Amino acid sequence: MSAAAPAVQLLLLPAHQGAGIGAAQQPAGLLPRWQAIYGDPCVAQHDWQRPRSGDWQIQLEQAVLHSQRPVALLAEGLGCQLVARWAQHSHHARRVLAALLLAPLDVETEQYQHQLPSWQPMARTRLPFASELLLLRPMAGAPLQRMQQMAAHWGSSLRWLDEEHGKGQGAQPPAAPLGPLRLALQGLLAAVALPGQGAHWPTD
Repeated sequence: MSAAAPAVQLLLLPAHQGAGIGAAQQPAGLLPRWQAIYGDPCVAQHDWQRPRSGDWQIQLEQAVLHSQRPVALLAEGLGCQLVARWAQHSHHARRVLAALLLAPLDVETEQYQHQLPSWQPMARTRLPFASELLLLRPMAGAPLQRMQQMAAHWGSSLRWLDEEHGKGQGAQPPAAPLGPLRLALQGLLAAVALPGQGAHWPTD
């Protein structure tokens, strides 16, 4: 069962450079595991190894347009940069209620300036919908200062996925835990008013 409210279509925007080659390519990161457990659809991309910004934006645009319900976005890594670039250009960003951005990739490092030229420069426009940027411990995606800059550019709130570990208490959690991520998504969407109804969440 989807981890989003029944009235919301949750779209997953995974990180790039997963395992496999050719037709067997798979996205990287946590979200394929999320999809396997909760069943929310992943926005398919033609090439996870050599991602082109324009191609990825087209796929997201089509997925949003085909949805019969208001959309929420759950993005990880390069998928977070996709959200920012797409929202900067799309005329249909109003269809999105909120976006949860997990460990955005810093595309402006020297490494990614060469590997991901079509993603330069990083989008710096405020997102036209509610958003939250989540940090992972150990740090993933970019250094803390860069994460803070991205959150400021996009108008996103910023916090650690696990608040207690973000305060430096206790042992480090397992990488990218699904439970806290689901709670973060539900908390973000609960704060977004749906037309004519409140938020109702599945318990299983």
